[in-house]
Amino acid sequence: MNRRKYIGFAIAYVLIPVGVNAIIATLSYSIIAPLLLTSDEVQKLNTAMQSDDFALHFFFYFSFIFPTSLGYIYNFPLIFYMIKKERPPISDKIKSIIINLPIVNATVSFAGWGLALLGSFVNFKNNNIHFGTMSGIKYSLFNILMANLCFVFVYYIMDILNKKFIRLTLEGENLSEIPRTVKVSIRSRFVIFYITVAVTPCILLVDLVLSILNDHQINGYYPQTGFIFLGIIFIGTVLTFFISNSFAYPIRELETATSQLQLGNLEAKVSVDSNDEIGFLGERFNEMSLSIKEKEFIKDTFGKVVDPTVRDYLLRGNLALGGETRDVSVLFVDIRGFTTISEKIPPADVVSWLNQYFEQMSICIAEEKGLVNKFIGDAILAVFGAPVPLENHAESAVRAGIKMRDSAKNLSKEFLQKGLPELKIGIGIHSGKVLAGNIGSMTRLE
Repeated sequence: MNRRKYIGFAIAYVLIPVGVNAIIATLSYSIIAPLLLTSDEVQKLNTAMQSDDFALHFFFYFSFIFPTSLGYIYNFPLIFYMIKKERPPISDKIKSIIINLPIVNATVSFAGWGLALLGSFVNFKNNNIHFGTMSGIKYSLFNILMANLCFVFVYYIMDILNKKFIRLTLEGENLSEIPRTVKVSIRSRFVIFYITVAVTPCILLVDLVLSILNDHQINGYYPQTGFIFLGIIFIGTVLTFFISNSFAYPIRELETATSQLQLGNLEAKVSVDSNDEIGFLGERFNEMSLSIKEKEFIKDTFGKVVDPTVRDYLLRGNLALGGETRDVSVLFVDIRGFTTISEKIPPADVVSWLNQYFEQMSICIAEEKGLVNKFIGDAILAVFGAPVPLENHAESAVRAGIKMRDSAKNLSKEFLQKGLPELKIGIGIHSGKVLAGNIGSMTRLE
């Protein structure tokens, strides 16, 4: 990611918490407060705000500046890292700050409104602004409502932005293993959702009912009730969309990747952008996909070193030393005059010549369900009937020998046309009792 994008994210991380709080504060005192508080209560608030009391204004603004400053102090190492021209590898401290950004900034926003509420009552008392018990309850509910709105909007907006940033900077990281992070679990996310769509509307309704009871003007509150109802529907719809997408997208991506893995795409993986249960599941899926890919590679490579039949036989757990008596047929084939031939052509040509010969002979053996036990110089040792039992193993061995003889004649013609030595082979077949099994040590078998 280039420096311009880093700076863009840094500016967003600085402006979003302040911007959301400023917008909600403006709306709350210009629109929501007149709906929930009586004209007398609003007048008392305006009187307090227009007061020349330095302590009142200091505490009112300090209640937002102080927690916001704490948030910026926490975020500062990340912001400083993002605006650097040359960035070193991301440290664990920076990683933990990135993961914690949404919940830390949301909590700081909530705390600011709490301090503002406390400071308001202190300064109301110092300036002889009398708020009755009912008015005090309504004003408290009003501040809690604003605190909830700031918390959920800051959290969800920061969370959406943060997921994009994590995908660009921490791709491939196991987010669940980063130290000093707040793990916002699925249950915690639903608690936030519950606060959003249940607690906050309840606070609105309670505050409205208290206003109606306090003012004794029920008919006059029909328009306000309609506005509040539409507001609840709008907020609930928007935030439900946010939270449903936060679950739907990673689960849908995991479903797609799982289907690809099932179809044999061993490169399938998912992007992990959270450290909750869904992020943990994505990490485990990526590890599983990599493990399957490695095992398939090992299995494929193993099948090239030994016959696939032996490979599968050993992978089923047949690793004990020793064996059992079997009735099998053994086929042995070698090249006549190989020593003389190898002295006449370069070693690289000898290897190429041999590999073409081994390829054709192995095909003939495999077609008759034989097992290539080993290559010995220019010779091949094949077994029919072990480790997998084979009926009529002698006939299979003879048919394989005939195919090998015919294939060798055709291959010899090709060699002669290329200026390579003529190919002549000798084949021996024997049937009888053998001890078939593993020989060697527990660290190296044959």
